[in-house]
Amino acid sequence: MQGGPGNNAAEAYCASCSRSFPLDVSHCPHDGAKLVRFEGAADPMLGKVLDGRFEIRAPLGEGGMGTVYRGWQLSVDREVAIKVVHPSIASHREAAKRFLREARLATRLSAPGIVNVFDFGQADGVLYIVMELLRGQSLDAIRVAAGVVPPRRVIHFAEQLCDALEAAHIQGIVHRDLKPGNVIILDDPPGRDLLKVLDFGLAKSISADATEGITSTNAMMGTPLYMAPEQIESAAIDGRTDLYALACIMYELLTGAPPFVDATLSALLAKQLHEPPPPMPPWVPPPLAAVIARMLAKRPDDRFPSCAEVRTALGQVRASLGTPAVGVPILTPLPAHAPLAAGTPPPGPSPTPLPATAEDDADVLTLMPLPAPSSPVAAGAEPPSSASFGAMPPARRAGLIAAVAAAIIAVGLAALVATGAFDARKHAEPPPPPSPPATGALVAPDPR
Repeated sequence: MQGGPGNNAAEAYCASCSRSFPLDVSHCPHDGAKLVRFEGAADPMLGKVLDGRFEIRAPLGEGGMGTVYRGWQLSVDREVAIKVVHPSIASHREAAKRFLREARLATRLSAPGIVNVFDFGQADGVLYIVMELLRGQSLDAIRVAAGVVPPRRVIHFAEQLCDALEAAHIQGIVHRDLKPGNVIILDDPPGRDLLKVLDFGLAKSISADATEGITSTNAMMGTPLYMAPEQIESAAIDGRTDLYALACIMYELLTGAPPFVDATLSALLAKQLHEPPPPMPPWVPPPLAAVIARMLAKRPDDRFPSCAEVRTALGQVRASLGTPAVGVPILTPLPAHAPLAAGTPPPGPSPTPLPATAEDDADVLTLMPLPAPSSPVAAGAEPPSSASFGAMPPARRAGLIAAVAAAIIAVGLAALVATGAFDARKHAEPPPPPSPPATGALVAPDPR
């Protein structure tokens, strides 16, 4: 829970940056200046038990609506946060009725990104609301510490905020005061950047009924840095009003400052109403800048119509951040079984297919069956059949058989010499030289 101390609360104040800290802090963690101590008056709410169930134990912070305390729910023994509404607001009948209606709606909200509201009521004239106690730091504190937040992290925050806002909008609740101080980044689980949104529909609802016109500061809350034009003009508001505030937050996280800033309230409101936002810096991806620009449109009809559409657009931007930059070549995989020899040029148009060889690609090699063995014949002769061989004259048959036998012997001796199995010294007389085979004859290996 965030907020500065009230006029009666104890604080340690930095004159350099105008920030307040607990009394146990001696020097400003931002600029190192020595802090000025203000002890403050005793808070009459400390130690008070509301409705016999909720004990107020210590102040956590104070805002325009009231004071937030650390408390204890006696009935279930758990630590809670208790927001007590300012008496000036609680004493206004219509404001109190509106607060009770909105608080009842808030108890119906159940979403991971929304603080849980456990109970609400009135005790001894004090309006209060009981919520879960969050441990973490505000989005504002993260922005101050980081200066600027990387785009991917901003998208992660924004997508969660879209989920939380959508859950509220479905229930008919518009936040109306979305700002970095109302978003808590949880400590647990560490490193996950999970967040919770506070104060749905409460502050603006009370202020709108408790005051007249828009000249009162409370009647204009929201916070002017994040207020949509229709909110400033007291026109009809809906979920698109929250989207404008979300865009202001995203712009601030990415650049270090909200889109519209001025020293005077009137000039700031004029910028919100009439001026376009300054261009985003070059480190913001253009698709993300385009989404934020549409969310910052002055007319609600020119914005995204819903949180769901913003979340879809952010998802597309997040996906685009993983693609190569313009001008970086995208390497496509080579076709399957393509040769990968060193120095091979990139593949171009497919050439005319050539017969596959084992050297080309063993995976696609198709082995064709060899022809059946046949009897050796002279070149150009017709393949013999058993009938034609039998009809051959005896002298011709004997000559052909002798030629084949001589060829077989020659091949066998050549194989023995090549393998070293033949030693000429063991043979007194070498065999007579064989007759050469007929030209073009197919010679079978020696079966021996």
